[in-house]
Amino acid sequence: MNTDDALERHALSCFRNHDGITREIERRAITDAQQLGELPSNPDAARLAFELDALACAANAEALLFDDDSAYDRAAAAIHDRLHALV
Repeated sequence: MNTDDALERHALSCFRNHDGITREIERRAITDAQQLGELPSNPDAARLAFELDALACAANAEALLFDDDSAYDRAAAAIHDRLHALV
C-alpha cells in the first residue's frame, strides 16, 4: 500500500466516524435557532444540517483533491447564502 492509499483510507475512516457526530451537532444548533425564532421551521433541521454538511464536505474534497483552498471560501459563501435565504 502506498502513502496516498494509506492517507485516503485514514481520511475516509475519520470522515465516517466524524460525519454523524458533526451532523447531529449541526442539527441541534439549527433546532435551537428554530425554537428561538432565528430560523424558520421549514426545512426541517435534519435536512438543513445535511445540506450545510454537504457543502462543507464538497469543499474539503475539492481542497484536498485539487489543492485548492479557495473551495472553503466558496463553501462558506454558499452556506451563508443558504442560511440568509431562509430569513
